[in-house]
Amino acid sequence: YDLPRNPLQDAMFAEGMAVGMVDYEREAYPTKKRLFQKLFASFEGRPETTIVEVGMGSFPNALFFKQQRGFDIIGVDPNDRMEGYARDSASRA
Repeated sequence: YDLPRNPLQDAMFAEGMAVGMVDYEREAYPTKKRLFQKLFASFEGRPETTIVEVGMGSFPNALFFKQQRGFDIIGVDPNDRMEGYARDSASRA
């Protein structure tokens, strides 16, 4: 099931998600922080852990990974236009 994508819609959606979700991410931060801490704690003692973030969008969760070491992170999103925003988020984290 793979419908043709509209590049203009994808670009507009990617930009909207990258810049328009700031208030949501600020509000969700305490809950996400707690959940990511639990996730990372569950990996303690496990070598070579790989995390796959499906539908990662502009990768707002990058900031939760910045203090972590020993993880491979794979991000997947059906919208190719998200890649630049995701890379920017990763580099800022």
